[in-house]
Amino acid sequence: AQVLREAIGRADIVITTADAGPGSLRAAMYYVTDNPGSMVRFDIPTNDPGYSNGVFTIHLSGHVPTPDSDAMVIDGSTRPGFTNQPLIVVDASQILPETFTSDTLLIYSANNQVKNISLWGFDWNGVTLLYADATNNTIAGCWIGVDATGSNAAPNAYQGILIANGASRNFIGGSNVLSGNSQYGIYLPDSNPTGHLVN
Repeated sequence: AQVLREAIGRADIVITTADAGPGSLRAAMYYVTDNPGSMVRFDIPTNDPGYSNGVFTIHLSGHVPTPDSDAMVIDGSTRPGFTNQPLIVVDASQILPETFTSDTLLIYSANNQVKNISLWGFDWNGVTLLYADATNNTIAGCWIGVDATGSNAAPNAYQGILIANGASRNFIGGSNVLSGNSQYGIYLPDSNPTGHLVN
């Protein structure tokens, strides 16, 4: 409780599964974008309406913000009680469809880290790394395309992770689970992808 009280005053700590407003993932991502060096952390209480069966589900209703400045860190392992699988689920299945935009966690900048969260229900890819500035990013410990048990498919409509259009030297590893997506787990369509490490 003391940790939560301290967290309420910190705009980089997610304290609710609400899609928007103070303490939301969306608000924390905007804050970290404007305050380089801070990190999106999680301290959602278990009485939150998005808590069930040990996990916290954030139901997005609109596009997830894009890490468009270098070195954003989103780390689900900061939620107290984390051991070896994500406790934070980002569910995009309720996003209202739009004519010209597909939904994904889009990264087109450098040195970002997305760690220890689940991503499912996007109508494009779970994570998309695009363009030449998308370099030295890390996707680690994430479950992409499976439900919170790790046993059932919760697909993204295309790839788990797409890396394309000149993105280079990105690290995909650290016990990711990429399964259940409608197409590939990881897809690198460029003719000569450069320097990626997948383990």
